[in-house]
Amino acid sequence: MQSLTKRFLFLSALSFVSSSATAVEFSIGGGYPFFLIPEVSYTDSNIKWYANLKMELDGGGPSIGFEKRLSLSNHAVGMVIGTIGMQDLPKNKWESEVPLSSNENIDIQIPDKIDITDWDWNFDIETEETVVGIGVSYSYALSPLDDSTWYLRFESGYGQGRDTHKKAVKHSINLSYQF
Repeated sequence: MQSLTKRFLFLSALSFVSSSATAVEFSIGGGYPFFLIPEVSYTDSNIKWYANLKMELDGGGPSIGFEKRLSLSNHAVGMVIGTIGMQDLPKNKWESEVPLSSNENIDIQIPDKIDITDWDWNFDIETEETVVGIGVSYSYALSPLDDSTWYLRFESGYGQGRDTHKKAVKHSINLSYQF
């Protein structure tokens, strides 16, 4: 239910941006740790407002932000709220939480035949979780913010893991093309 609410809020923000903007720009990019980042934005004076969806194999999520161009240059600084990075999950999901002592005997029973229908095939392959929080950004565009161009964005922020609530400082970098 929580995921559905977040998706609804993200889609509402996208519709607000597209309905209130005079010129909506779209961009697509990727980087580390997110391999795909579609984005919708608009520029009002020297401020670029954007909403994006950061995708990664083990997670990802939406974020919104703004960037202010620095005195008619190709540099911009701003703030971002939402998905800011990824962090490793604890490895205790499948490992024993209580270590065996060295003098303890382990009784292993080997079955006569193996029936694969009895196996638990529910593998938990997630190794990272999404970090949600607030951060700052720096961008460099090859041409001004409201033109079709390539741009490089660095983000750094503080937040907590979506599942474990472990607090962390995370960074990301992406290269995008704005249409």
